[in-house]
Amino acid sequence: MEIEIHRYDCQKVEEFADAHGLKMVVRERGANHHPSVRFYASFEGIEAKDGCILSGPFGNGATPEEAIANYLPVISKRTLVYHAYREDRRVFDAPILVV
Repeated sequence: MEIEIHRYDCQKVEEFADAHGLKMVVRERGANHHPSVRFYASFEGIEAKDGCILSGPFGNGATPEEAIANYLPVISKRTLVYHAYREDRRVFDAPILVV
């Protein structure tokens, strides 16, 4: 029997962002939020497909770096849509993203 295994590619988030022209945005929440979720991060203009539904994933963290690290597994191995409702819409699959 012949077995062919296809694994997901692994790519650094910076390389992925550069390849697709994406910008990571990290925002700080107000003082009334718990310190562990002080920041949230996501790629600007990116939504993730769940079947026919689009969602706006993000990552949380006490620091900008933690928020980005929390975001990567959320979008890894998913179909992403850039500018979903604009003429420059693009759809692509994300590999496993790492820092």
